Amino acid sequence: MMPLLPCLLAAGLRLGPQAAPQPPVFASGVEAVYLDVFATTRGRPVTGLTAADFEVRDNDVPQAVSLVDLDRVGVTVALVFDTSGSVVGEKLAQLRAAGHAFVDGLTERDDALLLTFSQEVLLPVAATRDRDALHRALDRLEARGATAIRDALYLALRLLPRTGGRPMIVLFTDAEDNLSWLSPEEILTAVRGSDVLVNVVASEEPRESGPRYQSTLRPPDLLRQEQGAPATQSWERGAPVKEESTYIQFLRQVTESTGGALWTARSSDLPRVFREILAATRTRYVLSYAPRGVERAGRHRLKVSVKGRRVDVRARREYVVPPPR
Repeated sequence: MMPLLPCLLAAGLRLGPQAAPQPPVFASGVEAVYLDVFATTRGRPVTGLTAADFEVRDNDVPQAVSLVDLDRVGVTVALVFDTSGSVVGEKLAQLRAAGHAFVDGLTERDDALLLTFSQEVLLPVAATRDRDALHRALDRLEARGATAIRDALYLALRLLPRTGGRPMIVLFTDAEDNLSWLSPEEILTAVRGSDVLVNVVASEEPRESGPRYQSTLRPPDLLRQEQGAPATQSWERGAPVKEESTYIQFLRQVTESTGGALWTARSSDLPRVFREILAATRTRYVLSYAPRGVERAGRHRLKVSVKGRRVDVRARREYVVPPPR
């Protein structure tokens, strides 16, 4: 099991009481862009689409895309679990069960690692196809201490190996971050500079009663919380505006910027939610293209749609290429 300090050093991050961490920087260039795309109509996955059905605009410039054959590509998943003191008793039991359900759903092409966080970040199992090792580590989970969500998310981004599988993070938390060194802005910079799909399962509900983002393959059409906007967000068209906590707003920004989703669930629903996340992954498309007609360095705004059909598309909204050194 790898504790916090070696993980941080492996990630190239040095922490100290007097020095704030520098914003993380990822790839220095982009030869090809890969987009993990979820297409639905009336809440149900749309199958049978080809590359010609998609339109991808990179900074508003149309791109020529190809479709990756998912029959030959697995997923490389980081299961990132909150094991702070608030995850005790039945909640921990259900989290273990959710992890077991997810691991049982992996195929022979898939890799997974397990990362846990509380007052420290641990790596019980590095990326592997050894399902028994993952199950044993899940059985040994214990809950104690504080909560370092942002640091754990950053480490998961850095520790995910690029083995050819589609990189994905599934993070569970039930509490606000009260320990991380890294700021929300630094994490948003990191996810925008990566190709990782991030899904988050949170047990916190909106502060007012009413519709919530159900753990289902038919997520509502959410409005993006833009930076600087009021701390409210419409959960579904025509619904009353519901107030969300700052940490839920942050998690939503992280997931939506990568093309993933924020799921909320009661403890008893966690195994079902994790199975649904994996099932949704199997119905996604992966598009690739070599950027043409746009500046290489800088922030790239993305728009993905399906031509001539009323299809809801969820995909990465942007990526960032740092300037050459």
